[in-house]
Amino acid sequence: MTPEELWREFRKDLESDNTADIYTSWYFSNNEKDADELLELVLQGKKRATSSAFEIYSKIDENLPKEGDFSVITNWAGKAHCIIETTKIDILPFNKVTEEFAKLEGEGDLSLKYWQHVHEDFFTKDLAQFNIAFNSESKVVCETFKLVYKQNSLR
Repeated sequence: MTPEELWREFRKDLESDNTADIYTSWYFSNNEKDADELLELVLQGKKRATSSAFEIYSKIDENLPKEGDFSVITNWAGKAHCIIETTKIDILPFNKVTEEFAKLEGEGDLSLKYWQHVHEDFFTKDLAQFNIAFNSESKVVCETFKLVYKQNSLR
């Protein structure tokens, strides 16, 4: 199912059509294995947050996420599986991200230590492609979301 098809299905199934026709579509991470594993955590209800390097948004000319945004989440291959709604955004230095947020990300052993280890590596590589050095003060976009729709067919 394409992102557009899933969005139409979501809109059709709403009893009250109070959503705009504006959404983004994307997958987690920067490789197939992680993208598909993180999607599965969302579908299981274990992953309720994600994070990104703040400085990337201006480099790729993309708007920061905001409360109320809808996103169609795909697997690495682009097949749409679910829709999330952003419920909260915090922009913090990497070293100020909390244990609570790390747990919401739903990855590994849910600890802040695990989160820091995995994300330091991810942000370092992500920022390096723009010749930006990562450090503990680098700003992180901490996005909390709720799963609002799952694909209900096997298309």
